[in-house]
Amino acid sequence: MEPGLLEVFQEQLLLQCEYTMYAAADMNAAIDRQDVKRAFYAIQCLLTAAANASKALWGIKDTPPEQRKPLRDSIGVDDSSPLKSVRMRNHYEHFDEKIEAWWTTSRTRSRIDRNIMPRTALGGRLDDGDMFRNYDPITKELWFWTERFNVQDLVDEVQRLIPKLEAELAKVRGQ
Repeated sequence: MEPGLLEVFQEQLLLQCEYTMYAAADMNAAIDRQDVKRAFYAIQCLLTAAANASKALWGIKDTPPEQRKPLRDSIGVDDSSPLKSVRMRNHYEHFDEKIEAWWTTSRTRSRIDRNIMPRTALGGRLDDGDMFRNYDPITKELWFWTERFNVQDLVDEVQRLIPKLEAELAKVRGQ
């Protein structure tokens, strides 16, 4: 990757990491205020910014993995990074498909959505497929159906990357 292109990718990745952190702060503030709608808005923003970071680091389907390796190497990111997976973001982005699938597979067509509570508090009253978005503030896990995603792991990774990106950009700019 040419140095100028690497710098542009580092700048954009830093921006998406900062957006992820803004969204995390907004999510926590909304949870503290018990504003569920605003908390899930922030979660959706967090997932989108993190997915944009993932696209910068790994590209999309047709991007050869080695094409973005210089960017990953410049800041010490490997394939075990929580940023790599965009599955949870996809649940949010493709909600229409999820609703259609739920409608055709649910036994009861009962559902719960946008909950901020430990998943165990639901006490097995519904099938997993009837539980849409749930955030557990204790474990920091975001659930959609049976899939879970640890938001804290993602935030920790972004916090680790921000100073590395800032340092790389400072080197390029002679600071």
